[in-house]
Amino acid sequence: EAEPLAGRFGMRLGRRVANGALRLRFPERLGEDRAARIRAICERLRSDPDVEAVEPDYLVQPQGLPTDPELARQWNLRAVGAPAAWEITRGRSDVVVGILDSGIIEHPDLDGQVVAGYDFISDLGIAADGDGRDDDPTDPGALEDPSGRSWWHGTHVAAIVAARADDGYGMCGVAPGCKVMPLRAIGRGGGLVSDVIDAILYGAGLFTTADGRRLTEPLPVINLSFGLSVDSLELRQACERARTVGVFLVGATGNTGLDVLYPAAYDSVFAVAAVDGRLDTLKYSSFGEEVDISAPGGTLSADAAAAGWPDAILSCIRDETTFPQVPGHG
Repeated sequence: EAEPLAGRFGMRLGRRVANGALRLRFPERLGEDRAARIRAICERLRSDPDVEAVEPDYLVQPQGLPTDPELARQWNLRAVGAPAAWEITRGRSDVVVGILDSGIIEHPDLDGQVVAGYDFISDLGIAADGDGRDDDPTDPGALEDPSGRSWWHGTHVAAIVAARADDGYGMCGVAPGCKVMPLRAIGRGGGLVSDVIDAILYGAGLFTTADGRRLTEPLPVINLSFGLSVDSLELRQACERARTVGVFLVGATGNTGLDVLYPAAYDSVFAVAAVDGRLDTLKYSSFGEEVDISAPGGTLSADAAAAGWPDAILSCIRDETTFPQVPGHG
């Protein structure tokens, strides 16, 4: 009898497979030693005279998935249904997403994925790169982490959007067929609203830089992963103008756990809150009636899938723990 057998091994009886085999289930969620526990129970079952054969219920992978070695850690891609979307398209190279953030660094996962952007930071202290506005949106590092290292936030965001696929290296973006344009307006200590406004309107094709640069048509999407706790009339109007010409503005609701921050709180911006590996709203995520959708935000304190690594969002950074510094993931 199958049920006494399952109980003898501390397992639960599952459904019968079409070929007659029976599934046995662990009574609790497996931890980091899941692979070892599965192997051990299989060995014990094989030695039982009442068992003809046993094997794990293996996980198969569709062959259309990218070959990037870190893909297994990117639970966020599975959570948003990216593999199903990729069967239709991985994005088009003529679709450019503006990343209004801290700029970008050179990284193998972003080779060929970045189009020319601009550095809109006007304050030299915030810029931290030794000069003012220019056509070089490289992130020099803001050293904002308590450890003394940098977050490389703009690079992290850009790679989540469009990191290369099928190159046998690193990770894969949500839309690896698309391109990103770095619009640098966040530096050491944050960014000025006036610089952010210029970057938004530039991305919308509504602003000409001092050196004569202007987009001939608006970007289809601009990502705004930053927040402001007070309503700025000028920022609100800039977002409205960009939306009027067809730019889809996507804003992070914030990480305060309180009210939705601006610009995500504006009607012209699509507001995205954060969920964890169980797709539950995270305590740190700002939330309110302005939220349009929730998406993986991640946390280092949980491993919902018992995969052996935390439910944080893997992306590209510069590894500052080595000398010289090298491209990395974190």
